[in-house]
Amino acid sequence: MKNTPTINDLADMNANDIAELPLDMIKSYYADIKKSTATNKKAKSNLNDAILAKYDDVFNKEEIGTFTHIVDKLSIKVVVGKTIEYDQLALANQRKAIADSWKDDPNAYIDVKYTINETKYNSWSDNVKSHFIGARSMKPKAPTVTITEI
Repeated sequence: MKNTPTINDLADMNANDIAELPLDMIKSYYADIKKSTATNKKAKSNLNDAILAKYDDVFNKEEIGTFTHIVDKLSIKVVVGKTIEYDQLALANQRKAIADSWKDDPNAYIDVKYTINETKYNSWSDNVKSHFIGARSMKPKAPTVTITEI
C-alpha cells in the first residue's frame, strides 16, 4: 500500500506524480494550504507585533526607514516601507500649470500612464475598439485553480 503524501511532500513531487492523485485528495490539499497560508500569515503578523512591542523603546513603527537593533548575538532588522499616493486631479492640474505657467515640459516632472478599463473596452462597439486594437496587448496571468464540490 502506497503512503499518502503530506503537503510537505508535494513540494518535492513533480506535477505528473501529483496529477495521479485522486481529485478529492488534491481538493483537500488546496483547502489545507489555504488554511495554513492564512494561519502562517497571521502567525507572522503576531510575531512582528511581538517584536515591535518587546522593543518599543527602540523601534517606532510609524517612522519610515530601515532600523537595526542588536540583542545578544542576534540582529533585529525592522523595515518600515511607505506607500505614496497622489491626488490624480491635482496632478493633472499641476501638469497643465507646468506647461502653461512654467513653460516647461510636464513629462520632466510627472509620469503619465494611459490605461483603459477592460469592462469599458468590452462594452464598446467594434468600430470604437478598432481605434485602440493596435495599442492593446493581452498577456495571460498565472492560472488560478479552484476545486469545489457540486
